[in-house]
Amino acid sequence: MLTPILLALLELFSIIKYAEDSKSLPSDDEITIVARQAERVIRLYKPLVDEQAARLGGEKVVVDDRKTITDLSVALDKIKVTPQKFNGPDGFAFIEMLRALEDSGDSCGGSAATAALNRQSPDQKAQAIELVQLGVSCVKSAALFRAVGDNADALFTRFLRAQAK
Repeated sequence: MLTPILLALLELFSIIKYAEDSKSLPSDDEITIVARQAERVIRLYKPLVDEQAARLGGEKVVVDDRKTITDLSVALDKIKVTPQKFNGPDGFAFIEMLRALEDSGDSCGGSAATAALNRQSPDQKAQAIELVQLGVSCVKSAALFRAVGDNADALFTRFLRAQAK
């Protein structure tokens, strides 16, 4: 399921990396593509946040993730309406939020794996398997956030280089 998304992200990264050689500002289309990628990853990650809350310690564990997802959604709404808002403080904040969610996904994966290891008895085997599956899904989401963040970084770097001219 995530393989086609990863391939699309890698293809876009190649396109953006190629375009990075120019000193022009990122185009509305390039920014919109990265915004759509971020929306897709958020859609994939939201149910994992819910599952993490249910299995790994309640809402207190995911309160920062929920706030970051909400803030990123607000930033995405601004960028979708006016893509050039990415070229400035909104773009920097956008990248920082992607990186925060990447870290959260990795943390979720580690926490789920640790919790699975603590379920050693035969009657807890099903719970352990579900936790391992949650951990794998969280790590995959983190990889997607990383790929989108790398794409956004490439665009923001172009913006900064264009400003330096």
